[in-house]
Amino acid sequence: VVGVDAYSDRPPAALRLPRVGSMRTINSETIAGLDPDLIVGIPYQAPNLRDLGRTGVRTQLLPVDTLADDFTAIATLGRLTGHSGEADRVLAGIRKRLAAAARATRSLRAPRALAVIGVAPIYTAGHGSFIDDVFAIANVRNVAGSVRAAFPALSAETIAADDPDVLVVVHLVSDRAD
Repeated sequence: VVGVDAYSDRPPAALRLPRVGSMRTINSETIAGLDPDLIVGIPYQAPNLRDLGRTGVRTQLLPVDTLADDFTAIATLGRLTGHSGEADRVLAGIRKRLAAAARATRSLRAPRALAVIGVAPIYTAGHGSFIDDVFAIANVRNVAGSVRAAFPALSAETIAADDPDVLVVVHLVSDRAD
């Protein structure tokens, strides 16, 4: 691994690697200068990865909207990097923890929650997002689950009208963004 996105902080060694972009921006010149063997991105970044692929570097787009997408991405990264066994162990551990969470919460009252993943505008996790999937596993009702977009913007008025029991706020460290 020669570069990471603006938010990578695990394993600790990732903190020492060059930051090459975020979801919305990619520094193609920095990436090319790192001479990678493989460049991995999400479908939103397809135009940038196509350009980088023209330099002869192998590129791979990995959808990561849903939990199933995440599982597939982990398995694919394991295969592409020659670490399929490790990827299989990671996936088994995640599945085991998710199953334990489902068992522990299935008989509890389901709180109504809203995940806040960005502000100005307020972005949340709707139907088709990994957060919606995890909420369902944990017996949490996603108040934005009826929105047929993975990561929609909502107005403050809509959120107030939905009156969630819980706000789950993702803290993004702004000084790492590009």
